[in-house]
Amino acid sequence: MGADVPRYAALAVAGAFTAPSILISIGVDIYGSVRTISRWYAESRHEAWDTLRLAMRDDSEVIRTFEALGNIAAWDVLRFDMTMRALPTALGVVYGLTMMIGTVIGLFVHLVNAVPFEPLDIPGLIVSGYFWMRVAILYSSDPIWRFRANTLWSLICAMRFRDMATAITGAVAGGLGMRILHFGAILVVYKSWEFVAESRATLTQIAWFVIAGFAVFPVTRWCYRRLYAWLERRALATLAA
Repeated sequence: MGADVPRYAALAVAGAFTAPSILISIGVDIYGSVRTISRWYAESRHEAWDTLRLAMRDDSEVIRTFEALGNIAAWDVLRFDMTMRALPTALGVVYGLTMMIGTVIGLFVHLVNAVPFEPLDIPGLIVSGYFWMRVAILYSSDPIWRFRANTLWSLICAMRFRDMATAITGAVAGGLGMRILHFGAILVVYKSWEFVAESRATLTQIAWFVIAGFAVFPVTRWCYRRLYAWLERRALATLAA
């Protein structure tokens, strides 16, 4: 039980900083969706709407213009969200660096003192440290990618639904669905890490890295770029319909 105290203490500290950040981040998404959808309804129902569309070269410019307006409207709250993530990100990077540097120092001490050790543990610990550093960096940059995707999704809802309340509800539901996917990814990583922590077998370490890699995939930059490109195509198709 005593050996678990540092781990539970670390989880408590991480939760104390992460929970408010998550609530603020959800608020940022909702605020951005409301501002984006409200702006679209105000402009699209204005008498100068046809003139506005004719002034654009194509529909993609209309989408990009309203996307930019939505991003600007909620930029201040987004900065607050990213500021809240600074300390947990720093802790994650320090934890990963400590694991990597400690492993190298431990290897040097074992070699100097001729103490036997398991060679396969060394690359596993180094890769594990690098993995947690990458997770921390993803955590800090996630709001920007999600923010852009949420703005496009809000535009799609605004174009598809005639009622503003329905459009906002659909946009918020989509944003929450994305967060449930993120939470599932984090839960899989943590549970697989707990399993590996109780077993020193190299096979389970390899399995953990495979599971963790697939689990973290939904919050990677590549995944967000694919999602953003798909949402952009859907927005153009919805506007042209």
